Amino acid sequence: MKEVMKNYNVCFLGQTGFGKSSLINALFDAHFNTDPLVACTKELYSVTTLVKASEREKLLTVFDTPGIGEFSDNSPYQLYYNYAVSVADHIVLVVTLDRVDSTSQDLLESIKPFLKNNDVKFTVALNRIDSNGVTDNDHTYVPWNEKTNEPSEQCISRIKERLHTIKVNFLEDIEFLPFKTIPVCAMRNYGIDKLKEQILQYL
Repeated sequence: MKEVMKNYNVCFLGQTGFGKSSLINALFDAHFNTDPLVACTKELYSVTTLVKASEREKLLTVFDTPGIGEFSDNSPYQLYYNYAVSVADHIVLVVTLDRVDSTSQDLLESIKPFLKNNDVKFTVALNRIDSNGVTDNDHTYVPWNEKTNEPSEQCISRIKERLHTIKVNFLEDIEFLPFKTIPVCAMRNYGIDKLKEQILQYL
């Protein structure tokens, strides 16, 4: 009797404009619509692909959810979030360097009852680390080393500070699942392999 191929579900969550769809496209060669100025994800979308893990092929389904914070509360999209989380084996929360986490914290609190089980994995993707949205008074902040395609020393310092804030906000304050944070930049293809490895290691 042939073995039935099991499906592994990954749910991406994050505020509107944080680059969830672009990140999924970079990770899994998907083709979700993206626009830097307009929220493209208005429903719950998914893509299923065949991936190789531990010398075996497995089905991986990735859920792209509508952005958090598009409305004054999450009620228009809450059912999408609840469903995606209820089937997820792995949750990826996309955050950035320049925004506060209160909206994401509220969402994580609301979806706790819908988690599949205590074995659900949780990863934070710190996206758009090349942003220069926060500068010093002299506007001399340079976030990226174009020659090496890596964060500058100034950016690395900001990333370290942000990693501490993320730990406090999502692990200590709301006591969500244990997690690892991966700094990435989808548009520069930086950190993508590391994030993909983090997701696929649990298949």
